[in-house]
Amino acid sequence: GKSKFQGKVNGTMTKAAKASKDSGKTKSTRKDKLKKPKKSSSAAKKATEEQIRQKILADRPSLKKGITKEDVQNNYWVGELKQFCKEEGLSQGGKKSVLIGRVVDYLSTGNKGTAW
Repeated sequence: GKSKFQGKVNGTMTKAAKASKDSGKTKSTRKDKLKKPKKSSSAAKKATEEQIRQKILADRPSLKKGITKEDVQNNYWVGELKQFCKEEGLSQGGKKSVLIGRVVDYLSTGNKGTAW
């Protein structure tokens, strides 16, 4: 590693160190690189998160007949699938893969059975 005393010989600046200082250039230090970027205000961050969420919700396919298991997998959270099941009178239990199968089966057949 480089010594913090580089550019000095016997406590005096070397010609190269003086030239660098005189040119107005400052050498970036590791400490400068490690500085964290300024955080945006929490209100601005929340607004951005909400905008992203709204875009995701607007762009995703709706839960209706013809939706694929892959579309449900990639666009819906477990909580949303459980809420859908609750509203439609379907069982809400199981892992996401089970909920997806139940929802897609229900949407394609209208069957509220217990196959899932």
